[in-house]
Amino acid sequence: MAQRERPPVGARPGVVTVAALVLAAAGAAALLDCFILLFVTSVGAVLDVVVVLLLAVGALEVFAATQVFELRERGRRLGITMAVLSAVFSLVLIAKGTVLSVIGLAADAFVIYALYANREYFAG
Repeated sequence: MAQRERPPVGARPGVVTVAALVLAAAGAAALLDCFILLFVTSVGAVLDVVVVLLLAVGALEVFAATQVFELRERGRRLGITMAVLSAVFSLVLIAKGTVLSVIGLAADAFVIYALYANREYFAG
């Protein structure tokens, strides 16, 4: 099996940049949803748990995006993990009849593809 030549340090393909932007946008949307649920609506105890989980997901997605921008391997792994979790959630929503979740599923699939196909650009 032929060894791939290592890309230049600091060279980030455009597709990886777009994947990082998609992760950052998803994280920002989750954080915005969290604050809307927390401050605008009156939430019960069950929704408080959902808000805390949503806050964690949003923070992890934003952290993954910053790490992907810096071409860190942990950011690539975390970004793929968050995209897979989001894709599973999108599939559940599609099964429930939320057709617009197809857009989220496509975005998740793009992030997974971009980060996996360009793995050689990431440093440990």
